[in-house]
Amino acid sequence: MSWFESRNPISDEIDKVTSDEAPVENLVGWIGVCDMVNETENGPKLAIHAVKKRLSSKPKPSVLLRTLSLLDLLVKNCGKPFHLEFGARDFVAVLVKLVPHVSGSQTREMLLNMIRSCADSFRGTQGMEAVVQAYEQLRKQGVEFPDQNLDEMTPIITPAASHPVQAPPSPRLDTQISTDEELARQLEQQFREEEAQARQQRQQQQQQQ
Repeated sequence: MSWFESRNPISDEIDKVTSDEAPVENLVGWIGVCDMVNETENGPKLAIHAVKKRLSSKPKPSVLLRTLSLLDLLVKNCGKPFHLEFGARDFVAVLVKLVPHVSGSQTREMLLNMIRSCADSFRGTQGMEAVVQAYEQLRKQGVEFPDQNLDEMTPIITPAASHPVQAPPSPRLDTQISTDEELARQLEQQFREEEAQARQQRQQQQQQQ
């Protein structure tokens, strides 16, 4: 049995939280996987391998939706080592192969939004070229990506607030910049609060076991 084929806690947990019996919106379980990936040696590689295996096994629509939901949270909560594993050509190819076969509106929207947001966030980042190329290729093939709702999105990379030194913009433009920055701060704060609540619930569950 190879190193990857041997069972490991991350693979077991991913199978558990993406199974048909798991809650559809299992934020506590998904955050637990994110913590394991960030705290485990080779965690990103193990996680991507497990997710790739799940996505390549022609899962039921309910399992596919859970797996993509987990993957989306992993991208947003794990750092560069995970992003580089996500951006590997063989893994991106798995996501691209799913596109023609995903029919459920919620699942398809999640998959396409993930590809698009990663392409936008990692454009120009070394090691992430495959994601950008995949997005551009899908667009050329006529794949229609859904309009992104900024009010419901959590940024993969939260840019630092800019402090322009040039002449101040017109009042209308200045108002728009302030509104966008405030929205980004509110979204980030809301997501962090949800994370903290999920982690607290997870700790309470572990203490009760």
